Amino acid sequence: MDILNTKIKSILMEKNTKILPANIKKDVNILGVTGTYEGQQPSGTIPITENGQVDVSQYASANVNVQATSDYNAKLSTQGMTTFGIAYAIRKIGDLDLTGITSCSSSFSGLGNLTEVGELSNTSSVTNMGSMFYGCSSLTSLGTSTFGSTFSTANVTNGMSNMFQYCSGLTSLDLTNFDTRKVTYMTRMFQGCSNLETITFGSNFSLEKCTAASSLQQMFGTCGKLTNTTLNAILGILATYGGSSNKTLQYIGLTSAQATTCTGLSNWSALSSAGWTTGY
Repeated sequence: MDILNTKIKSILMEKNTKILPANIKKDVNILGVTGTYEGQQPSGTIPITENGQVDVSQYASANVNVQATSDYNAKLSTQGMTTFGIAYAIRKIGDLDLTGITSCSSSFSGLGNLTEVGELSNTSSVTNMGSMFYGCSSLTSLGTSTFGSTFSTANVTNGMSNMFQYCSGLTSLDLTNFDTRKVTYMTRMFQGCSNLETITFGSNFSLEKCTAASSLQQMFGTCGKLTNTTLNAILGILATYGGSSNKTLQYIGLTSAQATTCTGLSNWSALSSAGWTTGY
């Protein structure tokens, strides 16, 4: 164990990373650093090692940020936490067990270097996923390898606005496991996904609780590369919209050219009968 600790210390020094006593619970010793704080911290910063396993439950903190400066693969335990955030230039994130987490709002927001996310599991307690991947411009795809069988959105209510906004590197999204039957806002959910071509929606991706006038504003703004198959799927989903105002393709962010294409797709007739127009 001493040899292992020495090696890890060497890695930390090489990466100019420090384990801070102020972030460690009093009398807990991690790699020779003894914690100094008592009780509940409002926030903290945990340094991680390359491919390191970090158990954040020992920090007794409600919202802990994880800090890295290189190509790290963070594998985190979030036991005992209610929210979490990951910060700085991290590029790869391993599997995350989110048992007990109630909010993933902005959890990965602004991680422009992030290229890979492991499986996010046990999210049944999460009620807010707003801006979750906002600005993750280096991600190229997200699918069932990330949103696996225990990734649940069934209890998310008003929190999917801006969820994938400005993920300009995304070319595909597989949302098969998404259940949005309680979600009330999806404003700008995909806006700025300028290279997004395909979105796969599951049978429970519904807009039935989106009743507010602004709930779908610019949902697909500047998503100029969506395939006709995806556009037709979007038309089918719009048919589940629970509101009565702003029922135009322009309002949800589709361009004039996309709207014209939509009028020739198989789901347009039913959507038009439900009061939708192109808006152009």
